[in-house]
Amino acid sequence: MLRTSKLAALTLGMCILLTACKKKVEEVTVTLLSVTLVEDEIEVVAHVDVDPDKYSCDERGILYGTTTDLVNDGTKIPLGSENGEFSGIIDDFAFSTLYYVQAYAMLDGVEYLSDISPVTTLSGWAEISSIPGETLHDLAISPDGTVHVVGSSGAHFYSADGGINWNQVTHINSYNLWKIKFIDENVALMMAGSDIRKSTDGGMNWTDVPAPTIWAGDGVFFYDANTFFTTHDDTIYSTTDAGANWFSAGIDLPGSGSDIEAIYFISADIGFALSWDGAVLKSMDGGLSWNVITSSPIYGTGSHFWAINENILVAGLSEYIFLSTDGGDTWDNTFGPEGYITEIYFCDDQVGMVGTAEGELARTTGGGLQWTKEYFPYNNYDIEDVELLNPGLGYAIDDESRILKFF
Repeated sequence: MLRTSKLAALTLGMCILLTACKKKVEEVTVTLLSVTLVEDEIEVVAHVDVDPDKYSCDERGILYGTTTDLVNDGTKIPLGSENGEFSGIIDDFAFSTLYYVQAYAMLDGVEYLSDISPVTTLSGWAEISSIPGETLHDLAISPDGTVHVVGSSGAHFYSADGGINWNQVTHINSYNLWKIKFIDENVALMMAGSDIRKSTDGGMNWTDVPAPTIWAGDGVFFYDANTFFTTHDDTIYSTTDAGANWFSAGIDLPGSGSDIEAIYFISADIGFALSWDGAVLKSMDGGLSWNVITSSPIYGTGSHFWAINENILVAGLSEYIFLSTDGGDTWDNTFGPEGYITEIYFCDDQVGMVGTAEGELARTTGGGLQWTKEYFPYNNYDIEDVELLNPGLGYAIDDESRILKFF
């Protein structure tokens, strides 16, 4: 028994000694030729240089990770075993993150490594969740970062951890919930069918407030906890006491006229409205009276509107984004995305987003003057809503009830 143990120990010691004696071959080099970031992929090209008459490559590939110790802490992507140039794709990574990339090759049990190349991934949109069986219409981000999404048949969900976990809010009936906005961390307002609801505890509980007896159209704007505006056909309704009293202002639209679909107030007194076919109106008295201010209607149909200040206005009609820098008198077409405009949102006076019915998102960092398309993983799906908490963090929903996050 002792002799067998000694023999086994001797054999193991010889194996360890042989392994330890393996040396790297000087004629073998691994070179990282390029590391290129393309939207949602990192393209890597490398080369294994070895004399094929003497040696053959057992394995080659890519290592990547968030530390420089890629051999121990990185992710390995094997890419064959031939000598010469090879390429691969890294597509499993986080946005806005510094990664390190390295090429490797294995010959006779010895690993050969290239130099390490750093690459910082772009900010981008990624799906973080979905609500199966629900149709989502709108989202809102509370100042504390809590995200709420609402939709058909009383669907209302919120996440307090950046979209990882979602909890349901129960409403008193199954009305379609199609508009939600936070005034501050506590007060939020919502359109539920043609009713208006208010929450004073961060969106957890809701009560109905008096609304106009006439059905409210898509033009709804909640300025503060007590001041609301809604539209129906060519009439704009306003309240300054949380719905206890409503005032109606009939609008004499130019030409054949059309419904007023978008409305936006920059103060309790100064506001703008946009009709379906591009007439721009302004109020200086809190919505009690309105005047047509544009010299000619903006072309297109459908209305989405944002007022950065009293002079700089952004409007979306059909497949066009228009910008006015003179308070709405004249307009320039600054962007023509694919698909009808479905949403406009600005998080400050420079940074804004537009979404379209073709799954396209575009960003401006110059107050609407120029727009750049952003990578969005689901083309050809309607973007129902998009909202930014700040330039580096935002959320979007599409018509497949997917919730996406920008980070």
